[in-house]
Order: sequence, then C-alpha cells, then structure tokens
Amino acid sequence: MVIAVAVLILGVLLGALFLIPRNSAVAEKNRTNAADRKKVYGVYSKAEIALHDKRTDCWIIVKNRVWYFSQF
Repeated sequence: MVIAVAVLILGVLLGALFLIPRNSAVAEKNRTNAADRKKVYGVYSKAEIALHDKRTDCWIIVKNRVWYFSQF
C-alpha cells in the first residue's frame, strides 16, 4: 500500500514537471499572438464603408471594426 501511494505521488510530481514548462511556452505564444492581432490594417471612414454595399462587395462595421462579408 505504501509503495502504491509513493508511486502515485511520484507520478503526480513528474507530471507537474512536464506541464509547468509547457504552460510557460503556451503563455508566451499567446502573448505574441495578442500583439500580432493589435496591428492596424487600415482606417476607413463611414462614407467609404457605405460604398461597399453590394452582394459581391459587402463591408460592415461591428464594434468599430470593419468586416468584409462578401464571400458569405
């Protein structure tokens, strides 16, 4: 019984050692992805967006962001 508990504790500790570095790498990757997402691709006026009102050329504004929905 003591051996089973010792093996279980050892397994948990070894598992934690493998997960801790992996979580750090994932967190670092998420931080860099968040920085990439904040890039500004262009600034458009509402008048310019209004010109794109065709079925084949549809732009809309949602929460101050411009979305291109022509392919849907």
